[in-house]
Amino acid sequence: MKRVDCLIVKVSRQTIQGGLTNDEYDDHDLTDWRLQHHYPTNYVKALKKYEKVGDDSKFTDIQSIEDNRFKAEGKKMTKNVMLCPSRDTGVGRSFNEENLNKCFEINKHYFLYRRGDINETTVEFIIYWIPIEYIKEWYFISGNKKGSITESKIQNHINECEINTINWDRS
Repeated sequence: MKRVDCLIVKVSRQTIQGGLTNDEYDDHDLTDWRLQHHYPTNYVKALKKYEKVGDDSKFTDIQSIEDNRFKAEGKKMTKNVMLCPSRDTGVGRSFNEENLNKCFEINKHYFLYRRGDINETTVEFIIYWIPIEYIKEWYFISGNKKGSITESKIQNHINECEINTINWDRS
């Protein structure tokens, strides 16, 4: 059976909100991934003993402190999980299969993340650490051949795995 690590981190909203009260902070910013990619990335770095690759890395986000051949790419789990590099997503950009394959070659893992419960005091991040061979298999089975898999399909694949859950309360 396939095995996936799942880190669930609970953080204080005040931390994310920079000390602003809930009334002073725009709720939309709690769900805006552009502002939050760094939270899951830093928690994975701490859990797996990885470090940042660089500010503008094109095909990977982090690498092992002990052996820089072990790299991982982080992607948010929204309606579509974009597995291709960020240089190929967004307005005015298009899918490039060579770049996706380069991501699959360079990285040993992907870490896929989504938000869990958001309440008056805390926000949860749910982060899956998935070996690249699973990602490639799932993409072959369920991907759209343009660099993505729907969130529901990838979650179904994850749910078929044995999940090793780790809980960190950092609130």
